Amino acid sequence: MPIRVPLAWLAVAVALVCPALLLAKGQIEVVAKFQRPNLELDVATYTDPEFESPGNKVGVLGFASGPVRNSFSLRGEDWAQLTDLWAKATRMQSRKQWRTVGTLSERGTAEVSRLTVSAGQGVRLAITSPKGASMAFLVGSAEMARFEAALAQVKDILAK
Repeated sequence: MPIRVPLAWLAVAVALVCPALLLAKGQIEVVAKFQRPNLELDVATYTDPEFESPGNKVGVLGFASGPVRNSFSLRGEDWAQLTDLWAKATRMQSRKQWRTVGTLSERGTAEVSRLTVSAGQGVRLAITSPKGASMAFLVGSAEMARFEAALAQVKDILAK
């Protein structure tokens, strides 16, 4: 079930997941949160009311470590590439070594972020970006089903 964010908290949520979205007048919906002691990963959608559907939505991965934040966003037609990389990474896991499964790049922005998906003892999502800090989040085996469900939920939302 999606988490509905009251309008009063919308600015706070947008600032936490993607500070660049603060300038836009849209709605963010956090689908799932994943936490480590010093790092958080949010799977979310952002809808911009100034554009017509379906091109007004993006899926967002929001990385946060204390005050340091960065985000990666994809439109619906590109989100399927992320779910495909995720599926491949879950099959490629290994206790012996980490292997890069693939990399995605944002489109339609001057400050292009890149997301690299790696498989090893879990699946690692790493963001590099000229707009913020590089960060990596490890999705462990106990969280994989929930993460996959969150990706699927965002894919469904973006398809509407």
